Amino acid sequence: MNQKKILLVLCLILLLVGLMIVIFSIGFSHKTVNSHIVTSSQNRRLQFKSISKSKRPFTVASVTVNPSSQQASISWSTPNDNGSLITGYKITITDQTAGTVSTVSIGATSTSYTVTKLINGDSYVFGVQAVNSIGVSQITNSQPIIPAGAPFTVASVTVNPSSQQASISWSTPND
Repeated sequence: MNQKKILLVLCLILLLVGLMIVIFSIGFSHKTVNSHIVTSSQNRRLQFKSISKSKRPFTVASVTVNPSSQQASISWSTPNDNGSLITGYKITITDQTAGTVSTVSIGATSTSYTVTKLINGDSYVFGVQAVNSIGVSQITNSQPIIPAGAPFTVASVTVNPSSQQASISWSTPND
């Protein structure tokens, strides 16, 4: 009878341990499990599992912007994904002159983007964030840039020649 009680207690313990493992496993979604096997001096194998939680990506570093007429080319370096693959990037375009903000989402395979339809003479700041299945990184902003095209044509040129020289004057263009 003692053996039946011991067997029953062992079964209950195994059932409770199994239930705890299931509950523990369900509570750790988005986790990375690393297994380490250690052999003791008596050739008994012990297995330890360390569980680390994946997190949102690290911050994008070194956002570079090259402005030209009515556009800007943005590039950045790929950040550490922090345990969950990067799925894309979020680019924030802030027109500081007009006070408007817009965003663009692009895939993970690119680390550059060209923003078009900018207004020459307006001040812009571009922000880049990495995205993974856990969340979005902190934003990294560029320095402000001002796209500019070729200057306007000079108008009203006047030439006044004299005996060994000439005087030239013109009106200043708008931009």
